[in-house]
Amino acid sequence: MSDVTERLTLLALVCLADQGETPAHAEKVSATCRTQLGDASVDPTDKAVVRRLKRLADTEYVDQTRIDDQSPVGKGNPAYRLAVDVETALEPFVTERQIAKVVESIESDGS
Repeated sequence: MSDVTERLTLLALVCLADQGETPAHAEKVSATCRTQLGDASVDPTDKAVVRRLKRLADTEYVDQTRIDDQSPVGKGNPAYRLAVDVETALEPFVTERQIAKVVESIESDGS
């Protein structure tokens, strides 16, 4: 993964998947970056998260899809979900010192 924002975006999607809240629109992924991953000392903008989600959709980790959404917010926008299981999505992060604390938190919450 190319940068911290991209890694945090994927971790936010992992958090949402682990909670059964995917597929999710970019706005929800961005909010998860801010609320769940605030310990990483990075605050990606909504636009940055959207760009990273589009990039991640071209990898083996993320699928882009559409969901039936009756809410006017996000309606018609793509939604994102993991293309792999949570454990596989976390593998690249195990040795990442910047976000090791977040990975450990996700793993302990999922057990």
